[in-house]
Amino acid sequence: MKIICIGDSLTFGSVGYSYIKYLKPKIKAINAGVNGDTTLGAYKRLKKYLGNSLYADVRTYIVSIGTNDIFLPYLSTLSPVWKRLTQPRIASKKCLIGDDAFAESYENILRLLKEHNKDAVVLGLPFIQMKGIPSEKFQARNAIIKRLAEKYGMPYIDTYSLQKSALKARPLLFSWGATGICRVLDAIIMLVFPFSKDWFSKARRLELTVDGAHFNSLSARIVAAEISKQVLQYEREGGETG
Repeated sequence: MKIICIGDSLTFGSVGYSYIKYLKPKIKAINAGVNGDTTLGAYKRLKKYLGNSLYADVRTYIVSIGTNDIFLPYLSTLSPVWKRLTQPRIASKKCLIGDDAFAESYENILRLLKEHNKDAVVLGLPFIQMKGIPSEKFQARNAIIKRLAEKYGMPYIDTYSLQKSALKARPLLFSWGATGICRVLDAIIMLVFPFSKDWFSKARRLELTVDGAHFNSLSARIVAAEISKQVLQYEREGGETG
């Protein structure tokens, strides 16, 4: 059974673990995650996949996008250095800061899938373990995503609540610092030594993430289990043709 997973770094998995690694073996996933991608970027890429005959037999898509529309503007507030680093990306990626604009853009993604008669599983935004992160913004965006998933009859996976329910203690918070050097070193080390990812999580006493944002193996497994359940349900109902 073949699926396409549209998302950002949480899907791509170079930093932290992608849920794709832990999907049921019979699910063959195409990793269409792009580091730093936003809702508008995902929409443009989705159009390319839907218009490509190579993927015409793929019936089911996983949609996991929207974190960077909040996260990149948040990083720009951490220090002057972060502001210089992120402002060009915020502009080029066209981060959707307003909820109305976000809702419109996200709905375009789900509508496009419906117009092409595709099944989809929609993931909410994750639980972020970072100092000063606007958690209420994540909750508001998740409410929007859930409402839109229900409108289009697509299963919604509450990633935030799934992760939070796995916590055994009060979550510790992490910081990427004022310069971003920590983030760069993390990316290099995890790329060269993928087995180090959970080590970062344990060393920092972060139950759910490797760096406050990206999944450790626990979070990736939890999310993968829910996705697998929904995707295989589609197959049982005869929705998958690929």
